[in-house]
Amino acid sequence: MKHTTYSFGLMRTTPRIFLAAWAAAILNFSAIPGRAASLDLLASFEAISYNGWTPCDPVIAAGPSSLVTMVSERIAIFNKQGTKLFEQNLGAGGFWAAQGGDQVAEPWVIFDPNSGRFIASAADFGGAKGVWYLAISKNSNPLTSADWHKYSLDRTGTHQGPNFPEVLTYPDNAKVGVDGDAIYVTSGHFAKDQSITGNFSHAELFALDKAPLLTGGPLQILHDEPVITDPQLIPGHPAIVFEPAPAMYFVQATARQPDDTIVVHSLTDIFTTPTQTTSPVMVADYDRPPNVPQRGSSILLENIDARLMSVVVRNGALWTSHAVKDPADGESVVRWYQFGVSGLPLTGATLMQSGEVDPGPGIHTWLPHIGVDGDGNMGLSFSVGGVNQYAAIGYTGRLANDPAGTTYPVQTARAGAGSYTLGGWGEYSGLAIDPDDQTFWLFHEYPTKQKTWNTFVGAFQVIPPALPSDPLHCGDLDGSSATAGKYWKTTVVVTVHDGNHAPVPGATVSVQWIVGASGSSSAVTDANGRCTFISGNISKLSPNATLTITGVTKATLTYSAAANHDPDGDSNGTSITVNKP
Repeated sequence: MKHTTYSFGLMRTTPRIFLAAWAAAILNFSAIPGRAASLDLLASFEAISYNGWTPCDPVIAAGPSSLVTMVSERIAIFNKQGTKLFEQNLGAGGFWAAQGGDQVAEPWVIFDPNSGRFIASAADFGGAKGVWYLAISKNSNPLTSADWHKYSLDRTGTHQGPNFPEVLTYPDNAKVGVDGDAIYVTSGHFAKDQSITGNFSHAELFALDKAPLLTGGPLQILHDEPVITDPQLIPGHPAIVFEPAPAMYFVQATARQPDDTIVVHSLTDIFTTPTQTTSPVMVADYDRPPNVPQRGSSILLENIDARLMSVVVRNGALWTSHAVKDPADGESVVRWYQFGVSGLPLTGATLMQSGEVDPGPGIHTWLPHIGVDGDGNMGLSFSVGGVNQYAAIGYTGRLANDPAGTTYPVQTARAGAGSYTLGGWGEYSGLAIDPDDQTFWLFHEYPTKQKTWNTFVGAFQVIPPALPSDPLHCGDLDGSSATAGKYWKTTVVVTVHDGNHAPVPGATVSVQWIVGASGSSSAVTDANGRCTFISGNISKLSPNATLTITGVTKATLTYSAAANHDPDGDSNGTSITVNKP
């Protein structure tokens, strides 16, 4: 066991949770086999184009009617059909220009499920370095820059290191969370003078009263403190808390050295005497993930580190994810966690389950963003790539009742079109749950043929597989023929579907041949609902052979020959005639 000192301000500490059986019961590296849950893209479109900034820093939030997407120095609003409603620079002459915005980057945006408003933020890296910007939408469907209450807050700090007296610092990688009462912000601080060796100073946490901001009222800081000084510990990431909860939550990982602990923090009594509680939870060992190779270039794609990249709290469970180094092959894999936090701050957090997204040898996953719908189904998006492929946008998910630690096979939302040579990949990705509480919206970058980046939006749901229904029927007949010495033979593949047009494994198909090996035969469909029939030793004097389905049986389903069909039109779904080669 490694020993790490955790600090997140003044707090009380609950006992460390040790799960002796985690390796067998909690962490699972497998994809779910033999399931048919749908992960199909329901909508997709190209979004913000390359604007000269690297890294891209894509993030998205979903409201009832629109999607707010942001990258460094750019914001765009789309409807859910992909029509762009609004686009603008973030800094000079743009979205936060009236607040003094210059070069505004590292954006973050969420949709607050409590107030029904979008909350957007970013930091200045130009002439106003040290200033942090905030915007609250005036309603749930902002269409222009005027539809937001906007603020600036100078967060310039003083270096906390003992060797840097009076050195000024600026906030970096600020993240925003929310509960019913307040908006919470965490960030890391670095020396403004980049020439200073070891210029990391500290992290900070502050909270803003949310209610006045909904009507354009003044900023009111409820809690403000500098926190950790260890550069290995990335600031705790604040959560989006969906339902009323006894506390606000943050999670923290050791980003750049090995560890076996995730720290869950809670913050209570934000309006009176804010009190923090920390609960270290033992997890499977993790280490900083490697940068990722790519096809067509020796330049590695940046993987940042093992920081936790998104946090959601729903129904007493906290979900989060990060990229870690796979000890088996040294590749980067996305790891996700579900922690029980309903007992905090009175009792410690507990690890409910964890899993890793590993598509296979030579393929890396990194830069994840996690989401959970109202039924407890999880969605996860990320970058996926390796030495033999261009970086792509990948995604997966799991149903609430799936085996612990498992996810479905990785899907590709958008394939990469070339290698990326600009440096600065990421540094994060976006995923948002729609207010319909069922649809996940992903937003991420992919490399273009011009070796730059472009962004892409896709929507998917994690839908339970439909139960098999009547009528049982043949959904496709495909025939082929080949010469076999002085004879010829024919092969027919039969695909069986249910009433949902889903493949049916384990169905018994009975057929009748005419010509060649005339007579009856039967076969059982495989996992893909297919079975194969072969008729050989057919005389070359015979011009064709015909296979006719005489019956299909499967327990609990009823066969209907009238429902047979063939989408490619080479049969009537019941009989197929194959000509000799």
